Amino acid sequence: MKFQKYIYFLLLLTGPFVFVAAQTASNPFELTPRLTTPIVKADTSARSEDLVTEANPFEIVASKAPVKRKKEKALVPVAKPDKPATTYADKADNAFLFPVVITILLLLTIFLTLFRTYVSRVYKAVFRDNMLHQLYSDRQNIGMTTAFIPLYLLFFLNAGLFLFLIANHFGVLPEGNQYVILGYITAGITGLFLLKHLVLIFIGLVFPVEKEVSTYNFTMVVFSIFTGLLLVPFNLCIAYMPPGMTRALIFITFGIITLIYLLRYLRGLFIADKFLQFHKFHFLLYICTVEITPVLFLYRFFTNYLQG
Repeated sequence: MKFQKYIYFLLLLTGPFVFVAAQTASNPFELTPRLTTPIVKADTSARSEDLVTEANPFEIVASKAPVKRKKEKALVPVAKPDKPATTYADKADNAFLFPVVITILLLLTIFLTLFRTYVSRVYKAVFRDNMLHQLYSDRQNIGMTTAFIPLYLLFFLNAGLFLFLIANHFGVLPEGNQYVILGYITAGITGLFLLKHLVLIFIGLVFPVEKEVSTYNFTMVVFSIFTGLLLVPFNLCIAYMPPGMTRALIFITFGIITLIYLLRYLRGLFIADKFLQFHKFHFLLYICTVEITPVLFLYRFFTNYLQG
């Protein structure tokens, strides 16, 4: 028991000295810095290229020379080519011509289907005088009347479209609704032919030439129907052909129409042959009054109207 107390007393005396010795001795677990040079804190206000040290061989050093930047060329707006001014020849646009042409072609198809026989006889009557007289003898036939009236109206529509296309091509088409303008032209041609028929009927009632006048009236109808059928392909070509070829086609069409009318006047001379040697003055009066004057009047009217 006394021995244990003695050992405790020795531990109390030597304990502080052992603690102090442990503090002064080197610690094998203490971490010491590898580099002996002091670590210098970098100045964060300095430029990034000045902070590069030789310790990092992979550092990309930016060049201090001023970088020449390519000057961007200013974008110059490209001026769009001016659209050509709208001329009178451009006024008959497809929005107008297409439905008109389609309507005429539709009517032509219907009439050729319903009145094929009479159309064939009209064609023969233009070039054969005996067929013309045969048609005149059958004029009271209800079927012929039913066929000739719509075919005659088709002629007025085609003739009006032909003059409309001519005015459009030569640049004298006025401003306004094109359907109305076409209607005026068609109505003018219809009025001219109606006037000629009325004058001829009046002459037949006043003078003893009623049969001859009636024959010539019928001849006018036959030749007009033939001309109207002939104008359909020409109008279609004039409406859609290139401008360089349109003028030549217009003159060709005029030449063909002139030949048809000369043939009609020749037939009229054959009809009035027995009256020419006795009534030359009346015949010349008829030519000037019925054939020439209405044409000149119509030409003057449309010239003033189309030129405003």
